[in-house]
Amino acid sequence: MINDNFNIDESAVQAAAQSLFNSPYTIALVGAGISVESGIPTFRGPGGLWTKLGEPSGNGYEDFLKNPESWWLQNLDQ
Repeated sequence: MINDNFNIDESAVQAAAQSLFNSPYTIALVGAGISVESGIPTFRGPGGLWTKLGEPSGNGYEDFLKNPESWWLQNLDQ
């Protein structure tokens, strides 16, 4: 969604783009819902992955180590 109320300084946009292009490292600090506008579901929101499938346990790696075959059978269906 583009907000027409913003006055965009094209030279500032070009300068920022050039800085990103020339930088060997780029970091973006974004919020959890940045993908929502693109149609990518959140985890906890309405229609989110965890809302539909349930929140995964915090010990998934340990469960995998205990029984990898069972873990794959359970998680491939999701």
